Amino acid sequence: MGHYDAIIEKIYQNALVLLAKKGLLVENKTVLKKLEEVEGISFVNGRVCFTEAYTDAFVKRFQAGKEYSAPTKFTASCLGHANHIVDWDDRVRPITEADNNDMARLIDAMRNSGITGSAPGIPQDVPLPLQGISQFVSSAKNSRGAPQWAGYKSIGTDLLLKQCMDIMGLENALGIHLISPLKMTGNEVDCTLEMFMRYPESSVAVGDMPIIGLSTPATIVSGFTVAVAEVLGGGMVFDALGAKELSMSVNLYPFDMKYMSFIYGTPTNIAINRIEIEINKTIFKTQIVSKCLNTMSQVPNQQAAAQKAMYAGIMAEYGKRNFTGAGGLSMDEVFSPVQLMVDREILDGLRKVYEMSDTVFDEEHLLLDVVLENTDDDFISELSTVEHYQENQWNSRLFPSYQLQQWISAGKPDVHQNAKAEAKKLIRENPFELDKDKARALDEIYDWARSHMDQL
Repeated sequence: MGHYDAIIEKIYQNALVLLAKKGLLVENKTVLKKLEEVEGISFVNGRVCFTEAYTDAFVKRFQAGKEYSAPTKFTASCLGHANHIVDWDDRVRPITEADNNDMARLIDAMRNSGITGSAPGIPQDVPLPLQGISQFVSSAKNSRGAPQWAGYKSIGTDLLLKQCMDIMGLENALGIHLISPLKMTGNEVDCTLEMFMRYPESSVAVGDMPIIGLSTPATIVSGFTVAVAEVLGGGMVFDALGAKELSMSVNLYPFDMKYMSFIYGTPTNIAINRIEIEINKTIFKTQIVSKCLNTMSQVPNQQAAAQKAMYAGIMAEYGKRNFTGAGGLSMDEVFSPVQLMVDREILDGLRKVYEMSDTVFDEEHLLLDVVLENTDDDFISELSTVEHYQENQWNSRLFPSYQLQQWISAGKPDVHQNAKAEAKKLIRENPFELDKDKARALDEIYDWARSHMDQL
């Protein structure tokens, strides 16, 4: 993919110019006071500017402490932002705390298939200040995956979630998304900065969500110029504040002018991902997950399957192995257990393709002697067939290779209903139970939060 090298270098150099001439909007007074002490940082028209030399030195120092590691295993994670679910009756309705409990158990039961995640939704039957805590508790009590939480954010909820992480023995990790273009502002930033001031040993991840033609100019490379500049700016702010462990990555999203929405699963989205791989590898020394299992379809249907499979297949060919959006629909607004089962098959099929690519194309498999020695024009009984056929066999759990009469004889099985039945079985048979002391401690925090919502 070296043909991107020249344009990535230009994107980087232009990002340096943006940071030097336009800078980053920062509103936090404590942060601004700290930045005043740093040589190479200045203030122009209320914005924080970084000299090109300062930014370049920061990037080189950051890169020197990072070793790029290419992914090797195929995995697919479930996001935690859904506010709706396609339920067992195929209704699209608001997701609940009980749904989160069941879906976390389903995701946990699929961990040996490379599926990761926990409670996938922001529970809509829970008061706003409690939604993140509810989602964390559902995650922790019903799965072995890293607990997820989203939605309402305040310093009060962040402090309670920090207690929940301590109970689970998890490191405190902070993350922010800058607001495009070039703004380190907003509630998420304010809460994260406050938590960092309280817990300065926390690791910090800096990202962004720029949208082409909406919060950046309407070309991919100009969009990435803005994205790189704002993430580097955010990284330098936390570096100046003394962050010990810092990670940075960029994303970029296409915008559909007809439906007025940023979108997934489209040709533009795929084209963006291709260069995104190289930008994150080259500048930030990281391989972020690909959101190639996100789709614009609201239900598990042909659109969902086509967009996810096309996107994931192309990204696999470009080196991606870690995908996200499993079970997700309608961007990331909806979660579906049926779709999750289908996405597992997409992942499993891709895994098989690349396993074969690494193992079956060598001289050992040429079998010239077998062809020469065969006398009955029938290889099905050959010893070599017994030895090798499994290498080529993929026994999909949802997509059997029936011919018409075999399908009729099997009772005309329906993929959708079979996926639903298997999902229910996996939930029912999952034996996982969280340690009782941890579960009790989490329940106590949740109970306290219910009684003190006015403090959140």
